[in-house]
Amino acid sequence: MAQEQRQRAQKTTPEERAAKQVEMMQESLGLTPEQVEKLKAVQLQFAKEREQARIAAQKTQQDMKAKMETYNAQLKSILTAEQYQKYQQERMNMRKGSSVNKQGTNKDSKDCTQQSKGSKGNNNQQGKGKGKRKS
Repeated sequence: MAQEQRQRAQKTTPEERAAKQVEMMQESLGLTPEQVEKLKAVQLQFAKEREQARIAAQKTQQDMKAKMETYNAQLKSILTAEQYQKYQQERMNMRKGSSVNKQGTNKDSKDCTQQSKGSKGNNNQQGKGKGKRKS
């Protein structure tokens, strides 16, 4: 649904999007004619700036994709087929892990907690204390 909205927005001009937004705001907020005129200018400016930002983001995304393809080609020429396959698998695993972390669960934090608890038991002072109790 969001993708459809983006596609429709890309087919309309900034002027059309600004006019539609002003119309919707006029209906929902009961704007005065003076407010409508001021809002038209603000909405048009915003729509144009947003369009420029969208185009820049799209170009950046394309540039990053091209750089990644170049990097992968270089990597492929250095690594063996098995190494490259393992590298790709590790990258996929990292991506899966980062999507889990974005959802608010960090699987590594539990491991770190357990490790720090385990290291407390190896404290030399505790070992000395145990020895004194036996005497």
